[in-house]
This record gives sequence, structure tokens and C-alpha cells, in this order.
Amino acid sequence: MHAVRLHPDGPRHEQIPIPAPGPGQVLVRMHASPINPNDLLFLGGDYEVVKPLPVVAGFEGSGVVVGAGQGLLPRLLVGRRVAVVAGPGDGTWAEYTCAPADGCVPLRTRVDLDQAAMLLTNPLTAQVLYAKATRGRRRPFVQNAAAGSLGRMITRLAVRDGVPAVHVVRRPAEAESLLALGAEHALATQDPDFDTTLAETCTRLGIDYALDPVAGDDTGRLLAALVPGGTVVVYGKLSGRPCVVDGDDLIFRNKRVEGFTMYTWVAETSKLGQLRMVFTAQGALDGDLGSEIRARIPLARFEEALASLRAESGGGKILLVPTENEVSSEPGAP
Repeated sequence: MHAVRLHPDGPRHEQIPIPAPGPGQVLVRMHASPINPNDLLFLGGDYEVVKPLPVVAGFEGSGVVVGAGQGLLPRLLVGRRVAVVAGPGDGTWAEYTCAPADGCVPLRTRVDLDQAAMLLTNPLTAQVLYAKATRGRRRPFVQNAAAGSLGRMITRLAVRDGVPAVHVVRRPAEAESLLALGAEHALATQDPDFDTTLAETCTRLGIDYALDPVAGDDTGRLLAALVPGGTVVVYGKLSGRPCVVDGDDLIFRNKRVEGFTMYTWVAETSKLGQLRMVFTAQGALDGDLGSEIRARIPLARFEEALASLRAESGGGKILLVPTENEVSSEPGAP
């Protein structure tokens, strides 16, 4: 089968045997798998998840369960369309993947498989972060990197509920695009008055909570703008730099910086709570939690996909798909 495997000297497209599912696992015939920021960090050796090399890359995707290892749940999933998250071994950038059965989410009939391939990262994360920021009420908040795929999802949720959130982007054109979506406040960091305007807006609205996937200097700028007692939640490191904050904000204004990952959310949330959130997210994949798709690129041309992302990080998601046509016909054959 076709697969993209990470080696010590980098990722390579290869032909490898189709794996066999072990106890508690299912074999998924992959439909598509996105290239997310965490995938790029993993390829560069800068992600908290470390796997023995060589290993098939990719952390999520969608497909159909075509085989099962031992266990009741794996057998129940055979024939089902699923969104899948990779286990500790090989990932999803392949024609077939073996995944933990409890890492698969059965899909509703009307859910599009392309959109489902991205369900368990951006849409679910957006919904969880939005719930944390608003605490189930119309509480205003600030979000950084709002022009990205996840940021736009959070923007649409805020617009839907009439939450007067402040959406921070880099360029004025990006701010205009969010205002066109219905956002009440969109600010560009390139604006020379950005820090003053953000602080004034936070004071006027009483904003004490910010979501930050960028880190670096941005964390300190957000923290400084919040009212006393405010919190910045850092859930990414798009800048590639450590958070820089003013100690006076921590010491004299009782502000704080917290970290967040979905791994922690999963560990702290009951299975029922997880399922409720996932199935709610499924229902919004054709609307507020839908992702723009820039291109569908075969695994054999993954380098083209990576080059496209390096040239332009925005503009929609790139999905890796099995081959130019369809996956290998028979499990067990390369």
C-alpha cells in the first residue's frame, strides 16, 4: 500500500504491506487525512508526541472500517464510516491504518467524509475552546490567530450566539474578512494602534479571557490587554517561540497564563461528555464547524502538499488521499 513514513532523515513516500489489526484495533481503509500544524511539528521533530522511527505519519482522518482484531467494539465497527485518530504506532497518511477502536467515531449518514477527516482536531477543538471561553454564557473573550481554520470556526460560533468576541489577526485584510462573517470586533496586529485598541476594547467589555495558539510575544500582548485577574490560555506555538510576558501582570495585576491540549481534555472528560461533544460537532460540519479545502493531493505527491503549505499557510486545508484513483483492492497485498 502507499504510505508516507517518517525516517530519521525526513518523510518519504513508500510502498509497505497493509497492516493487520491487533486486539482492540480496527483496520480502516482511509478516505482522506489532513495536514495539520501538529503534523508539521511532528515531521520536524518538535512535537510532544514522539514515536519510534520509521513510522507512518498523520494523526487523524476518515475512512471505512474493513477489518477488526479481537474484541466486541472492533467487530461492531466493521463496515462503518468513521473519523479516526491515530494510536501510538503508525498514523493515517496511508491507504490503510490500524487504529484503536475507541479512537474511532462512527459518522452520521449525511456527514461528508472529507469534512469528517478533520473532525477530531479543528472542529472538536474549536467547540471545546469556545465552551471554555464563554462558560456556556455570552461571555466576551479574545482569540488570537482568528483568520486560521480553527479561528474562523470559533468566530462563526461567536457570531451565531451573538457573543461580542475580539478576533485578532495579523493583516487588516484578514480583519475585514472576519467582519464580513459578522464578527463585532476584528483587530490586526499590523495596525500601529493595535495594543491600545485591544486594551481599550477589553476594558470596555470587561474581557478577562483570551485564547492564544501563537505564543511568543503575542501571549504577553494579550495578557497586558485583559482586565485584572485575566487569563490567557495557550493551546499552540505557531510562532515557534516561548511565551514572553510582563512579570508585573502576573505579580501586581493577578493575571495568569495556562496551557491547554485536547489530550488533557480527553483525560478529564467522561466518555459520555466526549461523545456528546463529538456528535454535536458532527452536526455542524456542514456549517459553523466546516473546513475550507484547498486541495486533495495523493500520498505519492505529499511533498507537493508540504511545499504548498510552506508557500501559503492560509487558504484552506490540504487533504492527503490514498492514490490518484482508489486504494489497493485487497488487504494483505502491498
